[in-house]
Amino acid sequence: MHIVLDSWRFLQRDSGFQLYGYVILENHLHLIAASPDLSRDMQRFKAYTAKQIIGHLQQSGEARVLELLALLKRPHKIESEYQVWEEAIRS
Repeated sequence: MHIVLDSWRFLQRDSGFQLYGYVILENHLHLIAASPDLSRDMQRFKAYTAKQIIGHLQQSGEARVLELLALLKRPHKIESEYQVWEEAIRS
């Protein structure tokens, strides 16, 4: 959880990101936020937290969780080995 909170704090200091509310659950989170460039800030948030979460799992020896994240990776995501955040479905 500290990875997520640290990332939000950074965005608040760095880019005017405003966090109005959030809920962090076991396997997902919800947030209400505003920013001059919310799309960019969410992309930065997801990239940073994914890298940190994967690093934490590797250091902790969580091979099973890493295997699941590797199985969830979208085929077109050739630059990464794992899929931490679910992609939004676009219609």
